[in-house]
Amino acid sequence: MKKKKIRLRWDNIFKDIVGILVIVVVLWAVYATSEPIDESKANNLIEKGVVEVFTRTDDPVADFHRDDAEKTEALKKLPKCSYCDEPIQDSYLFDIEGTLYCEEHAKELFQKRVEDYIY
Repeated sequence: MKKKKIRLRWDNIFKDIVGILVIVVVLWAVYATSEPIDESKANNLIEKGVVEVFTRTDDPVADFHRDDAEKTEALKKLPKCSYCDEPIQDSYLFDIEGTLYCEEHAKELFQKRVEDYIY
């Protein structure tokens, strides 16, 4: 069995190095221009639900159960779709004459094709 000689293609190596340098420069630029967030802004984002905080302890099973209980409680607060009775987890819902629907069922029940109404 003959051993293959490996030839280095300097143009490919050069392109790879340039690509890595571009990534490093972009990451550095993003890091250098980003402002550190103060505690009040962070708390505001947490309260709005934009940022989720997961507290970890030495007991991962207890962490999971606590996180699961918190998410279950949060789901109980959400409005439910009148058709499937599931919590609506999207950022919007469909309120049709006082009856709430998730996007999937609102489209399924109420979306019509314009062609069907052309005489």
